[in-house]
Amino acid sequence: LKVCQCRSKELAECYEHSGMADYTSYKIENYRADYLGDPKKREKIRSELLRFMSGQNEDNESSLCIFSAAPQTGKTFLAIVICKTAINLGKSAYYCKCEDLAVIGTDTLEDLKRIDFLVLDDFADSVTMTNNVGSILNNILEIRAASKLPTVLVTPFPKNELVNKCDMRISGKLSSAKLISKEGR
Repeated sequence: LKVCQCRSKELAECYEHSGMADYTSYKIENYRADYLGDPKKREKIRSELLRFMSGQNEDNESSLCIFSAAPQTGKTFLAIVICKTAINLGKSAYYCKCEDLAVIGTDTLEDLKRIDFLVLDDFADSVTMTNNVGSILNNILEIRAASKLPTVLVTPFPKNELVNKCDMRISGKLSSAKLISKEGR
């Protein structure tokens, strides 16, 4: 299933309502495997994220994924184009910065619990300790996990550091999360 070109205006509106209004030029065909690093590793990461988004996980695999790589390596670009791909495939999807959970409206927060695919960018342990983000995120992750809905946390930090330093309600969820990492950490 794919959105046809004749519906491009509706598709653009869908991107806008899904938190990606500022990223109109981000397209999956512009993702370069040879950008800053090993092309095979970058292609593997892209494939893993696409597989995770589409629900092609192993039976016991977590519905929470941590996508970790160093700053300025294209994490945000890839996360946005995967989210857009989900929409192109007819899924409901949403992208936002983790810190923005504190200012998103109640209706949108409720929607985040049920959409098909969620990407939370700039995830950091410090964010979970401010502005009630830890509590909000915990609630979203619990409900999404119960429904096995894929959620991606995009971060420059290693998983073990996040598990050790995050709000304790989030740490437990992170410890069993799938890890997709450029560095293989």
